[in-house]
This record gives sequence, structure tokens and C-alpha cells, in this order.
Amino acid sequence: EMQAQGHRLTAVAAGDFHYAANWREGIPFTYVYAGELSVPAILRGIRQGRVVISNGPWLDLQATSGGRAAGVGETLVAIGSSIHLQAAWKDAPAGARLRWWAGTILLGEEKVGRDGVAARQVDVGSEDRLWVELWSGHGSLLAMTNPCLVLICGQTAHPLASVT
Repeated sequence: EMQAQGHRLTAVAAGDFHYAANWREGIPFTYVYAGELSVPAILRGIRQGRVVISNGPWLDLQATSGGRAAGVGETLVAIGSSIHLQAAWKDAPAGARLRWWAGTILLGEEKVGRDGVAARQVDVGSEDRLWVELWSGHGSLLAMTNPCLVLICGQTAHPLASVT
């Protein structure tokens, strides 16, 4: 309901580690894409949804269309409905699987190696939220990006073209 009203909801994890040496396996944590290492920048990154939650592996997502690009928590204003997605990950355990999502629709799933990059071409409606998840071979969620919002504007510039 809040998303339908235009609010951006950001998923975060329970752990809070500022140095990798302090992390203990099994405790989820939050990666925040921030412009700098400061409290205001980190809070801005969280508010903008520039967050990946993880139980170990690093995960990222980029969406591109017509020379425009957006990452986790950003908005891609696309001309046309064809979107190129690229996911990247590091430190996935053996047997891990990558799941691609658009809204509530599972677009696909594939087995991945320890480190890697995968791509997928998708067609979306007038507005969609795209994200990826990394799952263990045993069915446990390892990492999840917050969504990249995609707005389709046809053949002309969308009024939100400057929003990121």
C-alpha cells in the first residue's frame, strides 16, 4: 500500500558491521551505496533504497536501456520496454542460485559460481521494480538487492527523467 502511494520501502538487515573483521558468519548485514563515508551519506543511501542485504556474499544489479543506467535503489527512465539487466556477485557458496524478479514475477533462476556476472534481457510494463536474489543450494536466502525502479516513457522524455 505504501509503495502504491509513491513511498520507497527499503529492506535492511539486522547486523551493523563497519569492518569486515567484525562480521560473524550467519549474521545478516546491510551494504549501503553512499557517496562518502559519513552518517548523512549513509542515511541518504538507505532512504534512497541504495541497499543490498546479505548473509555473506556481495551482490549488485544494474539496469540499462537506451544508453541510460540505474543501479540498486535508483530509477531508470527508459524509452521502450526492453531492459538489459546485469547482476554481479562475489563469494557465493557452491550450489548457489541467482533469481531474477520483476515485481512479484520470478523471471528466472540460474546456478552460479563463486564470483561472476550474469545478464538477462527483460520486457517490463509501464512501471516495474527489478531485483535479484542469491540463494544457497540448501534453500537459504544469502543476499538480496533492493529494487531498481523502471519507468517506461515511450519515445519521448518522461517527466521524471532527472529522478534517480
